[in-house]
Amino acid sequence: MTHPADNQSDTTDFALLESFVEAVFLIDMKGCILNANSSFAREFGKCRNECIGADIHALIVTRFNSSALAEKFKTKIESVFYSGKRAVSEEQINDTYRKITINPVLSPEKEIERLLVIIEDISEQRHTDIQCKKEHSLKNAVLDMMPGCAAALDAEGRLLVWNQFARKLILGKGTNKKNVSADDFFPVKEIFLDILSTGKENNSEVKMSPPGTGEELWIATRGKRITINGQQCVVAVGIDITEQKQAEKETEKSRTRLTMALEAAKAGVWEWNPKTGESIWSDEIWALYGLEPCCKKTSFELFASSIHPDDRKSTLETLQAAAENETDLNTEYRVCHPNGSVHWLMSRGKPLFDSKGKIERYLGTIIDITERKKMEQALAESKKRFTFALEATNAGVWEWDLKADNVFWSDRIWALYGLEPDSLPTDHKLCQSTVHRADKDKTFQAVMSAASKEIEINVEYRVCHPDGSIRWLACRGMPLTDADHNLTRYIGTVMDITERKALDTSLKENELRFRSIFDHAPLAISIEDVETGTLIDANTSWLSLLGYSEEEVIDKPVSHLGVYADISESEYISAAFEKREKISNKPVVLRKRNGEMINVLYSSEFITLNEQALALVMMTDVTLQKTQQQNINQLEKAVADRTKQLQEEVKRLQRFLSMISHEYRTPLAIIRTNLDLVTMKNKMGDFSNKEEFFKINRAINRLVEVLEESIQESRISESHKKSTLTQFQIAPVITSQVEVFRNMWLERPVKYSECLNRCVMIGEQSQIKFAIFNLLDNARKYSPKDSTIEIECCSEASDAVIKIRNQGNRVSPDEVEKFFEKYQRGRNSVNTAGAGLGLWLVRNIIDQHHGSVTLSTSDSEIEATVRLPLVKTIAPSYEQ
Repeated sequence: MTHPADNQSDTTDFALLESFVEAVFLIDMKGCILNANSSFAREFGKCRNECIGADIHALIVTRFNSSALAEKFKTKIESVFYSGKRAVSEEQINDTYRKITINPVLSPEKEIERLLVIIEDISEQRHTDIQCKKEHSLKNAVLDMMPGCAAALDAEGRLLVWNQFARKLILGKGTNKKNVSADDFFPVKEIFLDILSTGKENNSEVKMSPPGTGEELWIATRGKRITINGQQCVVAVGIDITEQKQAEKETEKSRTRLTMALEAAKAGVWEWNPKTGESIWSDEIWALYGLEPCCKKTSFELFASSIHPDDRKSTLETLQAAAENETDLNTEYRVCHPNGSVHWLMSRGKPLFDSKGKIERYLGTIIDITERKKMEQALAESKKRFTFALEATNAGVWEWDLKADNVFWSDRIWALYGLEPDSLPTDHKLCQSTVHRADKDKTFQAVMSAASKEIEINVEYRVCHPDGSIRWLACRGMPLTDADHNLTRYIGTVMDITERKALDTSLKENELRFRSIFDHAPLAISIEDVETGTLIDANTSWLSLLGYSEEEVIDKPVSHLGVYADISESEYISAAFEKREKISNKPVVLRKRNGEMINVLYSSEFITLNEQALALVMMTDVTLQKTQQQNINQLEKAVADRTKQLQEEVKRLQRFLSMISHEYRTPLAIIRTNLDLVTMKNKMGDFSNKEEFFKINRAINRLVEVLEESIQESRISESHKKSTLTQFQIAPVITSQVEVFRNMWLERPVKYSECLNRCVMIGEQSQIKFAIFNLLDNARKYSPKDSTIEIECCSEASDAVIKIRNQGNRVSPDEVEKFFEKYQRGRNSVNTAGAGLGLWLVRNIIDQHHGSVTLSTSDSEIEATVRLPLVKTIAPSYEQ
């Protein structure tokens, strides 16, 4: 909601703006229009309300179709906001002219809060000025545009008309004399009078000295008598040929100097006729092409054949283009000498024209620039390495011109300061633009102090980026002087050292932390020089342990203190120091300063600090511990034994509960389901429940069997100190479980074959029965109804192998292995009773009998394989 005061302010602003005839508007720093008058709206072809809030830059682009004008206006706005000074400019837009005045509007706090911009159409005034200038220029165009002087002389010798060159020639500079007589140009007076008297044209070369200039000019004059309004006059023109005269004098000198220069520079001169291809070479050119002078006829073809194949096409195209455009020839190319060497040549030529202005020939020189090319290549490689080094070090390059107070930054430095390139004025204050407030004054003082002393700039400081991040920068600069040894500029680099600063801070913190730990550590710690055995440092615990002060031990050899009670231990430690062998918790007897003996555990570690080999020694006083260690060991052993017993009892109890929970659930589910069926059939009047009672009876038998096994397991748990293992034939055990299974599920076909003969194993029959029955039960649960379950038994080497096979979907190896984990069930176990303990219990039982159990799958079958170790003979029971 707009505040009433704001509405009143806007109304006042509009009334003030509307009083202007010109287009007037108010904008903020971003170029957003805050208010505008009707003239502004008409100027831009919009309603006033459409202008309010619009971007002035976008309006300028739309109105005048000029992005350059919009960008220039944007720069002016930023300049006024930055400097606080009024800005006035005139802009030509197509055939119109606009005067733009930008005035800063100050707040009560004397801060610029907005800008008042006036756009005035001055096209009519400018067109009038231009027309006046054109008319004035036309009056003098005939005379002033002539290349020399022009004048008209009457019969009495007075000058009637003259141009500026003639006035300078006759009167010199700085005179206001308006009337000129023949006496003022005495050197040509006689010539003009002769023309008047004879009526003949005259062409002469006259040497003149304009008054007050000290110059001597040669003028080629031409005069002719004419009649104007019945009066005889002389019209004369003159051309300054001073340079021509001087050139003629210098020509001979130039020829001599050119000959000497060509000989010294090993350069040659050539001529070439583009029309005929005819060429003329000086003797030096033959040598530059590696040829004997005049060994062949000079021609354009000979020149082309001498150029390196890789440069030939581009060079010939350059020559052809120069000839077609009648421009100077400038090209560089390689030539191959007969000896195989390659040389760089530079050819320069100028076109010479005939009297009709047509190109007649080219005249030029050729010079060997092989050494220069090598230096350029070396410089390019050096620049490339320098650029790579700057990129690798995350640095930028800067230059400060002290006389012009102009600073150049590479794009990298702008980025290091968190700024856009060229976004700020490039004077000496640029270096402190985003410097942290705490570092700004000292950084600026350091730079200016170095400049005043003409010494190297070396300063480190923080900068604040627009995103709030703070970076550390290091600025280095070297002073450069001119030929008179005056300081003119600095050139240097700026590098991001944030990571290095963080590392320095971390190192200092770590040093303080290490010192604190070192001094307050409960261990006795010392640092010794490996080469000399001198004690470099020792903490409080070390001094307290041996009863010394720092003054008594620091910078003194440890061997001189006599702290080792046994000389053999001292020799052992010295030998370890020489070999740089680590010592870990070696029992050592030491002698305190008062002669008391103490037992310590001695450890040493070797370190290198400032290229000095040192030993870090740590000692723990174990005198009191030795007397207590035996009791502690006995206590630990008793605790460990008891813990082991408790863990075994807990494992046995957990296994027992898991088995009971799993085995009771299935028969109970069968009983509950069949009782529900009986109840439903009775309600329907069907009392034939023979099949249901059979299933209930079968489930009760299974519960009884499991209960008996549970009671036996419970008895075993109560007397866990003894576990009875017996020798038994495995075939009857398997057969009994197959029969139990058949009796419980008469409808499921079972194919059973065994070739175990009288194979005997050692173990608990009840557990083996439990494992076999669980595998049969799993085969039943996870296979289609009425499908056959196959059991094969045989002996292989010293193992009994039992394979139980049923139909089922293929599963992955990872899923097969998970079946043996506790509480894990297959993906086809939906609507199947169980808690995921069966196979886990089976594997535990088989593992206790030193056997193995695995599952394998094919596309339509799942096979469980159990291997149990056998014994050769039947032996009596024994206790383990």
